[in-house]
Amino acid sequence: MTLTKKLEIIKQNGYKLEAPHDLMAITHEILDQLGSTDSYLRDELGYSTLSHWIYREDRYSAEQLREIMNRVLSDEMWFDQIGRSNDDSVFLRSFTSLVVALLLARDNKNPFLSEQEFRQIMERMIDYCQQERDLRGFVAQGGWAHAAAHVADAVDECVKHRDSTAEDCAKLWTGLSSLIRNAQEVYQAEEDERINNALIAMVETGKASVATVCSWLEAESWQRADYMESFIVRINWKHLVRSFYFGLQRAGLLGEEQARLQRIASSFAPAY
Repeated sequence: MTLTKKLEIIKQNGYKLEAPHDLMAITHEILDQLGSTDSYLRDELGYSTLSHWIYREDRYSAEQLREIMNRVLSDEMWFDQIGRSNDDSVFLRSFTSLVVALLLARDNKNPFLSEQEFRQIMERMIDYCQQERDLRGFVAQGGWAHAAAHVADAVDECVKHRDSTAEDCAKLWTGLSSLIRNAQEVYQAEEDERINNALIAMVETGKASVATVCSWLEAESWQRADYMESFIVRINWKHLVRSFYFGLQRAGLLGEEQARLQRIASSFAPAY
């Protein structure tokens, strides 16, 4: 029986796993297909099943979760062919980010990670953000790649973690800002909103003030030697600042920095 058929039956049964299937065996089968260009298998079946089993149902023991964690953090998964762009290798890296986000969300709900393990994940996450170059959204042949949005979800869970600190948030910012600096196109699929979620979480948890985030944004430049590169970076920064501004406003957190954020937004506005 194909994995697609197995997962269709599991989904139809409310994600219950019945004999003769072994939980970890089929989990590794799913992980084997996270890089598939078949979006139905990869996303609607594989990732959906892991989401139910890891986060919604707490199906795995701490030992089993660590087994999954060790595999997804490996060079063979999260960093497979890192640095490449415009090819199918992005799917494995991007959907690995989503599994990392699931593991952190599960730990935030029901802890199983040590502080050392959490910091290992965080450091790998920052490295990934800085090295990923394929930041496309929807791909005609393969569906959602969405690497920036997926790793931003993981950063969001990292920010909310009990062991994360203000210093950690400053490090995580270096990862998030890389997603803006390294984009080869203007983001079109609300990636700025997903990145912004992590920034809002920093403020909501008290690990970074609005003033601190403003200082980070003020230190960024969109100027490049190439006109189109400058154009793309400037627009992506502008969209992120707008998302941050309105996100703070919705959360009632804008406070005294309203005029400052408006000035920052103006600095990324068009010069014509």
